Amino acid sequence: MMKRTLEIILAVFLFSLLVFICRNKLNAFYYNRAVTSAENGSYASAIEYFRKFIALEPSAAAHYGLGNVYLDVNMKRAAEFEFRLAAIIKPDFFPAFEALAHLYLRENSFLQAEEIMKEAVASCPGNGKIEELSALVKFSRLTDLFKGATDAFISGDKTKAYRLLYEAVHLEPQYVFTYYLLAYLYFSERNYPLAKAMADKALEIDARFFPVRRLLGDIYFEEGRFENAVAEYNAALSSDKTDPALLNSAALAYMNLERYDEAIRLLQEAAALKPGDVNLLYSLACLYRDSGRLQEAMSAYRAVIAKDLAFPNVHNDLAGVYKNLGRPDLAGAEYREEMSIVSEKLALNPQEPFLLADMAAACNGAGEYSVALDYINKSLAVKKDHPQAYLVLADIQKNLDNLPAAQDALSKARQSSSRKYSFMEKRQESNRGQTAPLPAP
Repeated sequence: MMKRTLEIILAVFLFSLLVFICRNKLNAFYYNRAVTSAENGSYASAIEYFRKFIALEPSAAAHYGLGNVYLDVNMKRAAEFEFRLAAIIKPDFFPAFEALAHLYLRENSFLQAEEIMKEAVASCPGNGKIEELSALVKFSRLTDLFKGATDAFISGDKTKAYRLLYEAVHLEPQYVFTYYLLAYLYFSERNYPLAKAMADKALEIDARFFPVRRLLGDIYFEEGRFENAVAEYNAALSSDKTDPALLNSAALAYMNLERYDEAIRLLQEAAALKPGDVNLLYSLACLYRDSGRLQEAMSAYRAVIAKDLAFPNVHNDLAGVYKNLGRPDLAGAEYREEMSIVSEKLALNPQEPFLLADMAAACNGAGEYSVALDYINKSLAVKKDHPQAYLVLADIQKNLDNLPAAQDALSKARQSSSRKYSFMEKRQESNRGQTAPLPAP
């Protein structure tokens, strides 16, 4: 009897062992077939074999593998479910949290990505990859906020742009680029004190973030603090001397300080870097003229005309050079050319204040003072804070022997802008016909 009992126990043990071995082999077969099928792109087969494996052994790795197959066939919610099951079965199974974070990031579900990272930190303490993944989640969220702010800025919704950028500050208070964007946004609205405050905060975080130096230069330039502007532009140039626009900005600041040698050097460098840029060539021509280098100014203005016959006011400028060189005949021809070009432009845009001022300057140069006065009054009626128009008005009144009115116009020109060369920037901006977007990170 005892022998029979032992035989039965042994038989049961051997059968159980056989079932265990066969089941393990079958599971290994299912798992290997699932992986091979997924690698070969046979996703239906992969799903089938993963499910068979899970029916026998619901492991975290199998649910994770099945979730990845679901992702391959764009079944995102099924994938999310499998990754969640993997994390439940094995709470410290970091690949499941990683897969969920990437899934939510691809869907721009940043709050869910942040929540899953909190779970990962609690469930997988000491995992070296958590910090890297957390940084990716945070950076992705910041990038999305920056994109939203940029889109809002372009569409004119600056309130939304501010809100999104301040969300970015709350998310990561020490990210220098956020304060730079806020400074840029305040600068675009001429709120220079707040723009400077944000720029200063950016420099507290990273004193070598040189785009902020350039923006500070622009802020000081707009405020008429040209010495400060030069200092900031030079700081930015210490990092990058190959940006023609930055060189041009620094040159304009030097020009307003009447430090012509430095300005000429910078503009020549800018023109060498971008020889086809007519705006840089025009700035250089104006600088030659104002520093008394009339022959070089004449050559540069002619070069501008060769590139763009209808460049704003260039014929008036060249006419002024000819007058100073004692060639009134050539000056008269340039004034008439300017009148012809501007007349065609005004036919399309009769209220454009810069065109009206250009026409007034041309008529004034040609001796048609009453006509010039009519055009300049129209220009100022459209744009009262137009310093160049007041300068033209002063010259017209001087030619009409109305010296008190000329003095009054000069005073208004100074009140409109502390920047001697502000009209050059405005012309170039108008000529480009575009508004700069927020900078990209």
